[in-house]
Amino acid sequence: MSTRPATRPSRSVSNRYGGGRAVTAALLIAALTPLIAAAPSQTADFSSNAGVYTATNIATELSVQVTSAGLTVSGTPDGGPLVSLTLSVTAVGRRGSLGSPGAAELSSSSNRVDVVRGSLTEWVINSTVGVKHGFTLANAPIGATEPVIVRLTRSGALRPWIDEAGTGVLFRDGRGMPVLAYTGLAATDSRNRSVPVWFEIEAGALDIVLDDATASYPITIDPLLTTGVFTRLGTQKDGYFGFSVGTAGDINGDGFSDVIVGAPNHDVDSVTEIGEEEGKIFIYFGKTDGTGLESSPDWSATQSSSGQNGARFGHAIAVANVNGNAIPDIVVGIPGYSNGQLREGAVYVYYDPVKGESNRTSASWSVESGVAGAELGTSVALADVNSSGHSDLFAGAPLWDSGSGRPGAVLGWLGSSTGLPASPSTTPLLTGSQNGMRFGYSVASAGDVNADGYRA
Repeated sequence: MSTRPATRPSRSVSNRYGGGRAVTAALLIAALTPLIAAAPSQTADFSSNAGVYTATNIATELSVQVTSAGLTVSGTPDGGPLVSLTLSVTAVGRRGSLGSPGAAELSSSSNRVDVVRGSLTEWVINSTVGVKHGFTLANAPIGATEPVIVRLTRSGALRPWIDEAGTGVLFRDGRGMPVLAYTGLAATDSRNRSVPVWFEIEAGALDIVLDDATASYPITIDPLLTTGVFTRLGTQKDGYFGFSVGTAGDINGDGFSDVIVGAPNHDVDSVTEIGEEEGKIFIYFGKTDGTGLESSPDWSATQSSSGQNGARFGHAIAVANVNGNAIPDIVVGIPGYSNGQLREGAVYVYYDPVKGESNRTSASWSVESGVAGAELGTSVALADVNSSGHSDLFAGAPLWDSGSGRPGAVLGWLGSSTGLPASPSTTPLLTGSQNGMRFGYSVASAGDVNADGYRA
């Protein structure tokens, strides 16, 4: 007899999401939706006709329909083609012994519909942030060793992709573009304690899996179905638009967060060359009406007016304030940059970037490694390690040559009220201990991990 897992089992992305890199990559920003704007405040009540409950979700502009056969949402999210998705509860129980959920009894109250099937109640709330599609399990299914599963059968052409945390699902259309999101999966028991819960895909069905080993029934499951996915496309085949993505903070000061995107293979000079990879970065402002991102980039930057072949400008990006004026600054890694030393790499910084010209071709501050093949700028990160109130800059050079091999290194520079040092040092802060270990390939702030008041 198998025993229940103590935590959600790890599963590789390839088990959930087929296909390789698209030639024109899409930018997926579901996780940034809460940063961009609040949703509209209106809701619409359900109307009923012969057991069919319908409403329009104002926040997502989706049509919502609830019947004994399941929940259906349809519409044209983000101005794209018509999409439709039906989720039907077809089984419930423990893994390996699922059974029919039973006949459905429907009722409604204003913007909520309840579908009761024995001890399982499915509920749909037409909310201000999307369609809340939840479940309440009144009693524990028979058995005690396997996790509980609520199985949802999908109808329609959309294919699901489960995120790495297992608590979110993106549904993509036949083009491979994400059009709907099923996010924020959480479960609580009768004592308001969190219950481990995750999504799985089994034989085409979408399973909600619960570890109820220590839970007290009833248990409430509460995900959200929304169009909180903003899709923006690069303009060039193989430009690798979306290779790097991050929040830009409120870089234009309008009260709405913005998004920065790197395309390290973007062809800047439009001249056909072997190995192009010049690179470009883009910023999309959050719309002031709270509906997401602008459809076209509002700001961009390149290493120079024509770019440098093979530089890979935008391979890594980061945003924080390094000069203390409360306006976010942009950091760009350029690992393929060459200036006397082939692929030495460089890091560019743009102070107050969106002031002035909308297409920058020169940086406010820069540093080159001076070491051939080091590829400085493969990774970049910002953290206030000396608690000065100014972000400090760190960059990885995973092929740094120490003289006895290429272990890799991390370089760093302190921020100040005037910005980064005018004459930046290129002496590594940290160096790898083994040849070829690619130390510095990834760099990130770890926060104050030892609680001494200083961030790492």
